Amino acid sequence: MRSLKVHNYFDVPAPFIFNPLKHHLGCIRQFITEAINHKAEDRELAETLSGIGAPMTDIYFGTLPVQAILDMVSSRLLAKKTFNRPSYCEWLNNEKEYRFLLLPDGSKWIFLEGRDTDRYIHFHPAKYSEHTFRVRGSTLRTVIAVKIKGVDQPESWSNIDFVNEIRSSLLGLSPVKRIVRNRGIGRLMQMV
Repeated sequence: MRSLKVHNYFDVPAPFIFNPLKHHLGCIRQFITEAINHKAEDRELAETLSGIGAPMTDIYFGTLPVQAILDMVSSRLLAKKTFNRPSYCEWLNNEKEYRFLLLPDGSKWIFLEGRDTDRYIHFHPAKYSEHTFRVRGSTLRTVIAVKIKGVDQPESWSNIDFVNEIRSSLLGLSPVKRIVRNRGIGRLMQMV
């Protein structure tokens, strides 16, 4: 087995902090395909998915690829003369310590200060923005793991015992009581 390519913010060049596996539907789908093709080991899969740790996450489902988003963000910040660390931090220095940028497709992105010296431009889709939806981080981890582990048995994706076995043994999550088609795990299972 080849090593599973990790899809996290290290795949994005500095000075950015942006986690495609957590915030970009196209990358999530690509990750699932790669993990299936590379026959990812449980340990490696669990470690990669642990990077989706937030209680809630906003996922962009628009048509812009990650590189196009990075290019647009870079252009906008350069035009505002806020691309280097001091000017970026000054731009953020308002009462809320964050800013928004609107991209041409209508999606809205929130910008914060990254904690890393080299990666100081932290951004992700804004809550309830155009071309985004919001889910629990544990729901996203569950759906990704279930689709990978149950690739040969898609009928099991809505089986509560199968889903809870994945949540417990692979992800260290507590069981869910039910899977509802248009909510939570059931809804995201259809989208991913």
